[in-house]
Parts: sequence; C-alpha cells; structure tokens
Amino acid sequence: MYRWTAPNVLDLLVRVKPGQDLRRFELFLASYFAGFPASFAYVQQNPPAGGAGAVEAKPGFMEAKKETGDWQAFPRDDDAVQIIGDGRWQRPPNPVAWKTMPRLAAPLALRRDDKSGLTAVLLAPAEDCFAVSMPYGEENHRSVYLSLFGRDIKSGETDSVRARLFIGRGITDQQAIEMYQAFMKQ
Repeated sequence: MYRWTAPNVLDLLVRVKPGQDLRRFELFLASYFAGFPASFAYVQQNPPAGGAGAVEAKPGFMEAKKETGDWQAFPRDDDAVQIIGDGRWQRPPNPVAWKTMPRLAAPLALRRDDKSGLTAVLLAPAEDCFAVSMPYGEENHRSVYLSLFGRDIKSGETDSVRARLFIGRGITDQQAIEMYQAFMKQ
C-alpha cells in the first residue's frame, strides 16, 4: 500500500502471505529519477577523502562512483552478502554483477541534484531492508533499490515491511539521518 503522508513524503507498506514457503524472499523496490546525478548510501565506515586506508573511517554517506563499479550493493550484514551472491541476480535476460560495498549503517540512501537543489531520501527499517543497491550516480538508470524482507516466510504466514521516499530541497546529510531516526520512532 502506497500512501502520501505529506505532499513530498510517500510511505510504502507491503504485506505478504505466501501460498508456499519462501526462502530468503526478496522484494526489490526500485526507484528511478530524472536528473539526480549523484547517489549515496549511508555506510558504517565511510573512508574520508584520504582514501580507503585512512584510519578514522566513521559512518557517513558514501557516493556511488563509476570507478567503484557499475552496480553497487551495500549490505546490512553477512547474511545479506550471501543473499546478494546466491545467484538470483545471474538469471537471464538481464544478469547483474553486484559489487559488494561497505556495510550499511542504516538502510538510508540519497539521490542529489545540485542544479535544482533537490534531494531524494529513501529509507527503511534495518529489519525490513537487507541491502541498498544502486548504479554509479550518472549511469542511465538513475536508480536506487531497496532489497526488502531477506528472510524465510512460511506458507500461510503474514509478514510486512515498510519504506519511505522523501523529496526536498537543500537536505543535508545530517537532516537525512534525522529523518531516518524520526521514521524509526513511528
């Protein structure tokens, strides 16, 4: 169920009740943007400008850059890495070779368009989202993907997840983190 909770906030609630057991079920929520050439994921250890070998890596928004790979997957944990690499993304007609990136600090992603000042903030609770994936920022898809569920669901059981898209102007990294924290309190 999609619901506009504000003029610039779209909430999603998905409930599933499968007719057969589902193993490591994934709902791949795709969001595509016109413009928004810069893409970021909120990671546990974001290397400072000095590079990946820098000692004081801390949580922050890591930009998805072409030199890092065309298709980048930011997993929640080791279980998420296994799901991403279990072969589900190698099936024709469009196999994708995800490059595993640093672990998420939270399922929180940004797409920014400096020309317009707009930022898209995509987020979900950690228990609902096992990975955030994206191509490098200016790749033609201009997308962000939330991998939802990532768990076994037994036949006849009901399970649910939620996510949010927020669009606004001049959103700082800190404001995006505060949006995530507020969402988690709801």
